[in-house]
Amino acid sequence: MIITVFTPTYNRANTLTRLYKSLCNQTNKEFEWLIINDGSTDETDSLIQTIIINHNDEFKIRYYKQSNLGLNRTINRAIDLALGKLFCRLDSDDYATNDMIESINRNYCKIEHNSKLCALVFLSLKPDGSLNGTHPFIETTQTNFNEYRDKYKATGDRSEVVKTEIYKKFKFPEIKNENFITESIVWNRMAKNYDALYLNKAIYVKGDGEDTITSKIYLTNKRCSKGVTLFYYEVMSNQNFSTKFRIIHAIKYYRYAFYAKANIFKGIKPLFVLIGLPIGTLVALFDLIKHK
Repeated sequence: MIITVFTPTYNRANTLTRLYKSLCNQTNKEFEWLIINDGSTDETDSLIQTIIINHNDEFKIRYYKQSNLGLNRTINRAIDLALGKLFCRLDSDDYATNDMIESINRNYCKIEHNSKLCALVFLSLKPDGSLNGTHPFIETTQTNFNEYRDKYKATGDRSEVVKTEIYKKFKFPEIKNENFITESIVWNRMAKNYDALYLNKAIYVKGDGEDTITSKIYLTNKRCSKGVTLFYYEVMSNQNFSTKFRIIHAIKYYRYAFYAKANIFKGIKPLFVLIGLPIGTLVALFDLIKHK
């Protein structure tokens, strides 16, 4: 089996059927669908059980239930459970284009035997069919996750289809009493050793649910401030990023440093302290006023 399509889900009974139908519509059925229900309290479990009972398509479904552990711990578990050589996350409010699996399979040969390449990276669409964010390349291009966002100024959600054996070496940090950390921390760490192939091809539609983690990002970051500041600190410390990019993340670091009880000086270059501390503190004060 080449591809594991992984769906973490929490209280998404209203969108899972749409996702399932999009997988049934695939032009290539050489994949497994791995689902982990992360402590849902709605009808998610009964819906998935019904889907499994009535499922008569070619692809295999594997389903697991657990108490609510948060997205990062759930992804870490899925990486260990995956049977595919490639790991493709598809959230429960997303849905696939009909040729998603075919597109991944067709391009797998480009990275299969290249130990320098860790992933195929595809684009995403908005529900209205327009491109999600900006993409700087027309032709397939080899670069790393860091350069794609910093040097090439790309924006928007992407589908990182990662070699499972490599993903296992770069699991999400699991921080006590926190249940979220941005996935960029994994991509940045991976970029120190590996490149990816970026393709000018969209393979899924990004959900527009108002109850997503990113829709409440300030409150999420405040609640999970240790993980957030760890990510910003690693960007500040990474000389592969441009100075401008690192300064921006220094400001974000100090925005949440108070909540994380993070050291505001240790290991941080004076330039980042001089710029990041006053601006980040002002932003933090504005947050307190705005979110009273």
